[in-house]
Amino acid sequence: MIWLICGVYLVQSFSGLFFNPASRAFIPQLVENEQLVAMNSLVSTSEALIRIIDPVVGGALFVLLGLQPVLLLESGGYLFSALMLLLFRVPVSERVPVERGQKLAGELLQGVRLIREDRVLIGLIIVLMLVRLGSGA
Repeated sequence: MIWLICGVYLVQSFSGLFFNPASRAFIPQLVENEQLVAMNSLVSTSEALIRIIDPVVGGALFVLLGLQPVLLLESGGYLFSALMLLLFRVPVSERVPVERGQKLAGELLQGVRLIREDRVLIGLIIVLMLVRLGSGA
């Protein structure tokens, strides 16, 4: 049973590595520049509240329902979220140029180079990894 929980947590964490930065980068497409600070604040506040509330609700549901129903609920939530994202359409903005032919691997390498050259980013990544490890425990 513990391996199932570890596997789910691993998949969730790995997918978050891609989803979280992409969703943050998408925010300027959704709101005007004047609303950007308010929207970022709202997103950060809701994420912080979820980090506090989610373990409590998850633990209570686990005690009340057991492991399999909780995993089914969690899986259903992710499927619903994926469906909503597939249905979500936003017109391409003039503010974000789309360059054809740019490869994902090239962008990933560019990001790795940027991180490697910036000591502050390296420090932030280490701190966030420790926070994630601690919150996962």
